[in-house]
Amino acid sequence: MLRTPDGVEEDVTLAVGFRDGEKPPVSAVADLAAGLAARHGLRTLLAHLREEGADLTVPPCFERPPVPFGFALGPAEVAEAGTGVAARPPLPAAPVRLGVAARPGYYYPLGDGESAVGWTAFEMLLRHLRGAP
Repeated sequence: MLRTPDGVEEDVTLAVGFRDGEKPPVSAVADLAAGLAARHGLRTLLAHLREEGADLTVPPCFERPPVPFGFALGPAEVAEAGTGVAARPPLPAAPVRLGVAARPGYYYPLGDGESAVGWTAFEMLLRHLRGAP
C-alpha cells in the first residue's frame, strides 16, 4: 500500500487454483473489473493464466510463464489515453465498457490465456493506448 497525492494505491494479487481439464472462467474477470471500476477506483488490472498445481498451499515450481487474457483500464486512465482511443483498440475482440458512459472504464479481452497471442495483443494494446506507432 502506498499513499499518493491521488489517494491510496494498492497492488493486489488474486490466485485461484484449477485442476487439469477444468476451464477457468476467464469471462468472469470482466465483471470483477466492472465492480472494481465502479466502486473502488480501479486504475489498471492485468489478468493472466499460469500453470501451477491446483493446491495453492504448495510452493510453486518452475512452469511456463503466465499468459495474459485480459486487461482493464479504470475511468481515470481512459480519460488520460482519450476515450475515443480507448474505445477503439486494434484488437480482434471489442472492449467491454465498465461503468457509466460519461466516465467509462474498459476491459480488453486479449486471448484465451493459453497461447502467446495474449502477449502480442497486450503489447499492441499498450502501444495503441500510449499513441506509439
